[in-house]
Amino acid sequence: RKQKLKINRQNATTLINVDEEKKFKYVSLPYDRDLTKGLSKIFKDSNLKIPFKSTNSLKNVLGISKDKIPQLESSGIYEIKCNNCDKVYIGQTKRKMITRVKEHIGHIKYQRPEKSSVAEHVLETNHE
Repeated sequence: RKQKLKINRQNATTLINVDEEKKFKYVSLPYDRDLTKGLSKIFKDSNLKIPFKSTNSLKNVLGISKDKIPQLESSGIYEIKCNNCDKVYIGQTKRKMITRVKEHIGHIKYQRPEKSSVAEHVLETNHE
């Protein structure tokens, strides 16, 4: 009985020659009702497979939904360069950047160097 199973197993196994196996190439095209039917029929028996994709994505239908926030109206990291030397101040704020920049200007105007490193530099060096 074992001998019979062994023979059946050998007969059931087939090897596929890689050269004989069809190698498919894929080309993705946008879906068009009339064009899709025609192309599918033409390339049905070839080694070229054509998956069609929809151009009606949610993004295309709705468009970009978020408005860009102007840089000075957002929070984040900012940089102030001195116009007279190579010094650079890098700051971070959770509020609008324009609000923080105006605070630096106010500290310079009212001579409060202890409130801002930018004000301290401008007031000590008479830089702008």
